[in-house]
This record gives sequence, structure tokens and C-alpha cells, in this order.
Amino acid sequence: MFINSPSFCTTRFALGVVGAGTIQNLRDVLQAKGNPLEPGWQKRKVAGMRSTIRLLAVAASITLIAASASAAAPDFNLRNLQGERVNLKTLLAKGPVLLDFWATYCKPCIKAMPKLQKIHEKYGKSGLTVLGVNVDGPRGQNRVKPFLRARKVNFPIALDSDSAVMRRLQVNVLPTTLLITPDGEIVLRQVGYNSKNADVLLAAVEALFPDSGANDEENADASADQ
Repeated sequence: MFINSPSFCTTRFALGVVGAGTIQNLRDVLQAKGNPLEPGWQKRKVAGMRSTIRLLAVAASITLIAASASAAAPDFNLRNLQGERVNLKTLLAKGPVLLDFWATYCKPCIKAMPKLQKIHEKYGKSGLTVLGVNVDGPRGQNRVKPFLRARKVNFPIALDSDSAVMRRLQVNVLPTTLLITPDGEIVLRQVGYNSKNADVLLAAVEALFPDSGANDEENADASADQ
């Protein structure tokens, strides 16, 4: 059954929760190096990303899309808030994409926004695209800009007015977040939002950009020495 209404927003994950100790253990695994902006990065890194993220998903009990043809994200064209076309294939040419399906009436979606904003701020310059896909529909689109402005959210937003892309990606619950590798494979599907599991999504993204985390630690150490 297709679910897309305020009454069906959920705060639960598909398969469970994960503790802080597990997250730390998972982060200890993320030792792979590589810059997503370097030529040839996709071919060198995609296989490693898949295995690392699958480990994250299994340990964290998050829904995982199996490596198969059905796991490939279909291309789509949507309009953003400025009326410009947003094409998934074009975004993936720049690096991984984090898709978040949400609505202004969805309370769990609202709770997830700060974490997505932080991921955008931390990894956007490294090649990650965080794209919010709003499914309020034509009648609710006039609420989107004020909603984002009030919450200081500035990552890109696309409008899925008729929920066609939502259906194509088999999204049945809001929010649903998909992590897509540059070759178009959906490697992680996170259904719903829970603050205890927010770190799992961050850890999965860190698996793609381990150097970004290392740079943050170096900057923090430098500040402490001053």
C-alpha cells in the first residue's frame, strides 16, 4: 500500500536501533582513503563504499538494498524551488547523492532536517549532494520556502508535485533517506527518523569521505593548541 499522508509519518526505523558503542566500532572500520573529486575516483571507490556501507547497515539494522538491478536508482527530472531542472544523473556525475523524501506536515521529517543540514555543510564541498525531495503536492508548495527559511535549511530542494519519483523509488513512508553511489546504486535506505539513529546516517556518509573527518580532527587539534 502506498503511504503518503501526515497520519502515516513514522519515527521508527525499518528494522531497529543502534547504540553509540556500535557507531564507534563502525567508525573505527572507516580507514579507506580517496577523494571523490579526483579523476577515476568512482571506479576505485564504489566497490569499497558498498562493502563498508553494507557493514554499517547490517550492524545498525537499517534496511539495506541488495546489490541487484532493482537497487539501481532510476534517473529523474524535477524542478527545484527556483524553477530549474534537477537531474539525478547530472548530480551523480559530481559524486554521491543523499536523497531525503519529506513533507512540511511530517514531524519526523522536521526533526531530521538539522542533521541533513549539518551533513550538507560538512560534505557538500567534498562532492556529496544532499537533495531534499518535497512531496507536499501543488497545494502545499507555497509553504515550502517559508518552512525552509524559518529553519535555516539551505541544501537543494526538488519538488515531486505528483509523487511520481517517490513511487518510482518505492518510498512508502516519510521521511525516507536514500544514499546513492556515483554509479547509481542505492546502497542504503533509511526509513523514518529517530535521534538515536541519526549517527548511523552520518557514519555511512563518513564512509564515503573519511578524509573530511580527518581534516575536522586536525582543525580541532590546531585550535586547541592555540
